[in-house]
Amino acid sequence: MCNFFMPKEFQKFVISQKGMVMRGGKCLIVRLVSAIDDRNSLKWDLPGGRIDVGEEGETAFKRELLEEIGITVFTDLNLPNYRIYIPGANDSFAPFCGIIRLVEIGADQEIKLSFEHDDLRWISPDEVNDYEYIWEGWMKEMIKKSFDIYKVIKK
Repeated sequence: MCNFFMPKEFQKFVISQKGMVMRGGKCLIVRLVSAIDDRNSLKWDLPGGRIDVGEEGETAFKRELLEEIGITVFTDLNLPNYRIYIPGANDSFAPFCGIIRLVEIGADQEIKLSFEHDDLRWISPDEVNDYEYIWEGWMKEMIKKSFDIYKVIKK
């Protein structure tokens, strides 16, 4: 039996899966309501969220899409991008890995926003820079890269 224990500061690592939900060549973004998190108030995001303790990744992703946008049926196209962030000394959150999964839904599927969001947009690659996102500095680049991969997949 191994008695190896990680130092306390490394015991928590958050994994957040976001869905780049595509329909008709456009990507769904959702805006966070102001009451959820002051740091991210009214910023734009991709639907998705954290994997809960003891939860499988695939189960968590499906749960998050259902909770945030009411979607249960989608085609999983690719895992185009991820980033790992180790916070600095002044940050108040745990290290995390942000994953974007490229998925596609049908034209007839209705989006039902959760209480966490107050608006949605379907954006094209040319509109990515028009919004302020929660993962400052990386989400724009991750969305752009995912659009590039989507174009290759759909050829």
